[in-house]
Amino acid sequence: NKSGDHSVYTYGDMVMTMPETTARANGWTTRYESVEGNEALACSVEIRGRGNGTWGKPKLAYQFELEVDMDLLGLGSADKYVLLANYNDATLMRNQIALWLGDEIGMEFTSDMVQVDVFMNDEYLGMYMLAEKCEIAPGRIEIDKEEDYLYEVAQKYQKYGEYGFLSTNDSL
Repeated sequence: NKSGDHSVYTYGDMVMTMPETTARANGWTTRYESVEGNEALACSVEIRGRGNGTWGKPKLAYQFELEVDMDLLGLGSADKYVLLANYNDATLMRNQIALWLGDEIGMEFTSDMVQVDVFMNDEYLGMYMLAEKCEIAPGRIEIDKEEDYLYEVAQKYQKYGEYGFLSTNDSL
């Protein structure tokens, strides 16, 4: 949806398919279904927009949450994933190269990703990067919530006029 508040959720089902040769070469299945044949589920995926700096661009990024954990395309078993639009990168490679480089040099917590073509309601939205959601969880960012910190650099130009991060008391 194109709501002004990208925290509005839409509900439904998700189907992912890929060519058999691609699936076989990567050890994936050729089809993932969020409902996995369970007709009793009214909906099996929640999807919402994501990204403060890119929200409002013609190509939107999304976050989705499945009712059950699934290992989508070898990204690890989880229920939350993101679809990054990479709207500001015409090559669609900057984030992919940065994540590959981080992995190659052994940076901890480097997200895994896969390039995918996205269709929503039978409309082609373009090529996206399907990636792990950055979150503190097993198999994702494994830190002690009581002793460690996860910081996010936020571009808060309108509110603060400079780069930074917000503490729990909303101070820069």
